[in-house]
Amino acid sequence: MPHPTFRLSALAALVAATAAACPLLATATVPAGAAAEIISLQGTGDQRAASAADWGPAKLAQALAQGDFVRTRQAAKMALLFADDTQLRLHQNTVLQVKGVATPAQPVTTLLLNAGRAWTQTKRADGSRLNLETPAATAAIRGTDWDISVEDDGRTLITVLSGTVEFSNAQGSVSVGANEAALAEVGKAPVKLVLSQPRDRIQWVNALRADPVPHLSAEAVPAALVPVRDALAARDLAAARAALAQARTTATPAWVDVFDAAVALQAGDLLAARGLLARQVAAANAAPLPAWLMQSDVQLMEGEGAAAADTLRAALQRWPAHPALVAQLARVQILSDRVDEAAATLAPAQGTAHADLALVRAELARRRGDAPGTLAAYAEAQTLAPGDARAWQGLGSAHAEREDPRPARENLRRALQLSPQSPGAWGELGTLETFVNQFTEAGQAFATALGDNPADYVALTGQGLLHLKQGQPDAALDAFLRAGVMEPRYARAKTWTAVAYYQLGRHQDALTTLQQATVLDDKDPVPYMLLAQIHTDLFQPGEAVEAARAAVVRMPYLKSLNQVANDQKGSANLGASLAFFGMEDWALEMAQQSFYPYWGGSHLFMADRYAGEFNKNSALFQGFLTDPMAFGGSQRFSPLLQQPGSHESVGVTLDREFYRMRASAVTLNGLDNSHVPVSWFFKAQSASVTDFPFDLLNNQAPAVRGGYGDLRGRAMTAGVGMQPTERINLFAYVNQFDARMRSQNLFETSFDNTNTQGALGMAYRWGPTEQTWLKVGRSVQKLTLQGYPTVFIEPPFVTLMGVGSEPKKQFNDLQIRHTVDTAPGSRWSATLEHVTERQNNLIDGVAAVGADIPGVGPYRDVLAVAGYNHVDRRYTGLTLATTQRLDPALTLDAALGLQQIRHRVDGLTQSYLVGLDALSEDQARRADTERVVTPRLGAVWQPAAGTTLRVAYQDWLRPLSVSTLASVETAGIPVEDRLVEAGGRHKRTVAQLGMEVGASTFVGLRADHLRVNNPGTVGVDLRTPSLPFLEEMRNAQLVNLSTSDLLEDTPSFERGTLQTLGGTVNHMFSRRWSGYAKYLYQHSESRTIDGGAEVVGRIPYIPRHTVALGATWASAQRLYLSARAVYRSERFEDKENLTRRAPGWGVDLMGFWETQDKRWVVGVAALNLWAPKSDRQKARYVLDARYRF
Repeated sequence: MPHPTFRLSALAALVAATAAACPLLATATVPAGAAAEIISLQGTGDQRAASAADWGPAKLAQALAQGDFVRTRQAAKMALLFADDTQLRLHQNTVLQVKGVATPAQPVTTLLLNAGRAWTQTKRADGSRLNLETPAATAAIRGTDWDISVEDDGRTLITVLSGTVEFSNAQGSVSVGANEAALAEVGKAPVKLVLSQPRDRIQWVNALRADPVPHLSAEAVPAALVPVRDALAARDLAAARAALAQARTTATPAWVDVFDAAVALQAGDLLAARGLLARQVAAANAAPLPAWLMQSDVQLMEGEGAAAADTLRAALQRWPAHPALVAQLARVQILSDRVDEAAATLAPAQGTAHADLALVRAELARRRGDAPGTLAAYAEAQTLAPGDARAWQGLGSAHAEREDPRPARENLRRALQLSPQSPGAWGELGTLETFVNQFTEAGQAFATALGDNPADYVALTGQGLLHLKQGQPDAALDAFLRAGVMEPRYARAKTWTAVAYYQLGRHQDALTTLQQATVLDDKDPVPYMLLAQIHTDLFQPGEAVEAARAAVVRMPYLKSLNQVANDQKGSANLGASLAFFGMEDWALEMAQQSFYPYWGGSHLFMADRYAGEFNKNSALFQGFLTDPMAFGGSQRFSPLLQQPGSHESVGVTLDREFYRMRASAVTLNGLDNSHVPVSWFFKAQSASVTDFPFDLLNNQAPAVRGGYGDLRGRAMTAGVGMQPTERINLFAYVNQFDARMRSQNLFETSFDNTNTQGALGMAYRWGPTEQTWLKVGRSVQKLTLQGYPTVFIEPPFVTLMGVGSEPKKQFNDLQIRHTVDTAPGSRWSATLEHVTERQNNLIDGVAAVGADIPGVGPYRDVLAVAGYNHVDRRYTGLTLATTQRLDPALTLDAALGLQQIRHRVDGLTQSYLVGLDALSEDQARRADTERVVTPRLGAVWQPAAGTTLRVAYQDWLRPLSVSTLASVETAGIPVEDRLVEAGGRHKRTVAQLGMEVGASTFVGLRADHLRVNNPGTVGVDLRTPSLPFLEEMRNAQLVNLSTSDLLEDTPSFERGTLQTLGGTVNHMFSRRWSGYAKYLYQHSESRTIDGGAEVVGRIPYIPRHTVALGATWASAQRLYLSARAVYRSERFEDKENLTRRAPGWGVDLMGFWETQDKRWVVGVAALNLWAPKSDRQKARYVLDARYRF
């Protein structure tokens, strides 16, 4: 059974036998020695020290010491960030004292809320807590998101959004959980309350900024006030005030009041604007339409979403179905988390062409994750109002989220031309530049945004993302916390905050923050994907599976997945959690459902699912081309996000079967994005093997050993990836392998093998759903073989001869593929490949022969054998493919291959009996061109959630190369590359059913009929090329036996058929235990031409019956065990069916232990236990140890 090599290290014991890493908790960057900092102030606020009697004006960026008081006045808000990461917002007319902030010596933060209202979010380490005191009760907090208000009489109402609060006073206590509330009065025990919409309580905690300019266009403005509107649109307050002063005597008073309120709003004087608008709206029939719209904005800013909606409904009584009012009402409903109500509001206006309606339709589509709907609605808004910066900014932001930089940048820059101070626009532009690694431009954009508004949460979030990608998680966390306190409903900030927590070692904080992100944007799969990765990293497979299942139902989505880092394991993919839990069949089904060709993680994860080398390498090349940063990630942790750094590991492997092997390895990899993103990988390996067995070459008798030798091998593997621009990815790979064997048998058999392989590739990203891949490869192999024991039969003579051979092989390939999604659910692809293969070989040997010839008696002679072959094959293939989703349940997949192979083969083997002067020849020649058309057609039908039926017909000619850029799947079913040699062809009909039975079980059924025709030119070596070391760049850390192929070795035969019926069950017994069972019935037939006669047998290594029972267990102590028992009925090693393997059960055991700091990994395996034993089947034992720096 092929063994997945684990590479660990004994050298590490000399370096750091006691190495340990304790993550240091990063804290918010407030001024040194301060307890907190005022990071935002809207309106007027005050501050005083505990020892002072008088209040002084509060200032932005002001440091607060322990004991200090702060307060907000009417229509004011304040945001504080504490040294222990606590985030706090104060509403108007609130008084708070900072009594104490947690330190390592005193792990309690204590705040006193005398009056008013506060919202708080905090993450507490074990043993630390936050106490918030009020006149009526004390709230003891353990990591929560909550709102608390204190009335003048001391009555206190607390609403908990997440986490738990112990709410108590001298009269009693209650425990308040997520989405619960409690009330405490002075002298009375707290009591729980039921709130139908608990999140309504924190609507006031927002970063909304009222912009009056769009509302002033909802109704015709009197001519005298047009200059005022134009000055406001230009953000020139002085000019607006001057123009308004001139118009007061000529314009109607109601309109003058509207513009007074507009000037106050733009100046940030919310108190004055609120008073003016309240008076206007109260005089219902006098107030112009803009007054109602601006009043709803003010109410929304104050957290009064229901009141804002009532204001707009009242206005609709006066202006029925007015587009501006309908659009504003829908916007209020969206911002109040009433998405379905917003859709109902917009439904009657579906056919109305109005810019405000188009903008809110775009917001609704974006909230629902509808990428085409979002882009179309913003484009409509641009057409209807080309001078409105909101449409350009919205479209630019949507393109940025999809990481389509060119249109994103064009639209955002146009928005800034129209409105240089457009809220959030500079932040979106900076985030875009961060996505595409243009860090200088990103920093400039964030500086501009924060210079205009230090509380710009979009810019703060983007700045945090920039710090993350620069490898500065501490600075990133500070920026994210500042953004989160300004706009706690901003899901993007929550997601990246969790990444910062995780990179800082604060795993539980990362998990709870991602859970909050899932609530804020329930359509986004990214938080669930990150949850699955973290749980897998923490050896929590059950939790990882739950998160992965939640993610897969949310794909596809508006947002790009490219920022989610792909590591060597491809663990970013949704199926990785199931694979980690040993449920391979379920993992493959989930990976197929979520496969996305423009995302490297999909290709890399699929590579792990493929058993055959050709399919595996095809997926690996596409993965590394699509994301050339993938192999630069940490060997210890899932980075979650592309992160610079260098990583090293050293390891050793001890392996005993028929042979004894000692192998060592050193791995260096990393990533640098300070200028142009570059990743690198280098691995040096050496192995020493004693008693390495090799077979006697004889195809007319059961295989026997031809001897044992000592083998030495060295391999060096290197890869470099680069992203010189936001559209271009580059990848280069090279491997050098040298092996040498010497034996002490009769012929002193030896071989020296040198193999050099390399590839260069590029991927050009035209857009989020259009990409071109290009690959150039070259392989050169030289082998010198001396004294290989070979049986020669030249009737009546039989002899054993030591044969020498010097084969040289060279392969070159050029491949290009273009794929585009022309519409949602419609994908087209074209792949062109050209491969040249050249082989040359010389053989020679001399041996004494003898025979007892009837009528002659004993006879002795000398047999000399010599030969050569020259092979020149050229393959050219064009593959056209399409995938069409006909409806949500049915998808068709089709491909058409136009292929040809030009064969030029010249082979000759001569046998000469010296004494008899008898010469015989065996010649093989071929000079033709084989042209074929190979169609593939498949369908995927999902009649119900969790049930998928896949059917496919596959006519496939295997290229001469080691991989292909064309898809190797039809309807999610990979071609059978293990049975088809280079230049061979298979025709196959297969049906596959996958069903999820509840939340814990997956059942799969398969029926398969396969016909194979391999090239079999007599006397000429046409062996399939191999590229075994590309997989080294996966740098796999843990292996599960469920990924090991049940096929014991690669069959070699000429023609055959294989009929398969199979079934599998994957089941989670608990969050730590899983198991699987698999049965295969395989009826095979192999046909071989021998001496002109056709020999019928069975395909090598294919048993009639195969049963596999396996289990996986993972513990929080980082112990990972997998086991399986396999029954195989009788099978044969060769196409002649001469070498038999006996039926029976075998047991494989494998275990890994990883230290808490994830530096040491130790693996052990015992394979093929209790199976039938022979000189060709033995138990195998492996010890593996690795240290990661």
